Amino acid sequence: MSKKRPKTTLITLTFTVLAMSAFINNTPIVVVMIPIFVRLSARWGTSPRSC
Repeated sequence: MSKKRPKTTLITLTFTVLAMSAFINNTPIVVVMIPIFVRLSARWGTSPRSC
């Protein structure tokens, strides 16, 4: 799904993080989500800094 629809993937992840941050402290969410976003940026062929 992520390679075919990058905008949909980013929107889904954004709302997932939003929902999680309502119940959990933000620091653990960032620690969990960084590898996911880095892997997605590698799959899309972009730098993680530009995402």
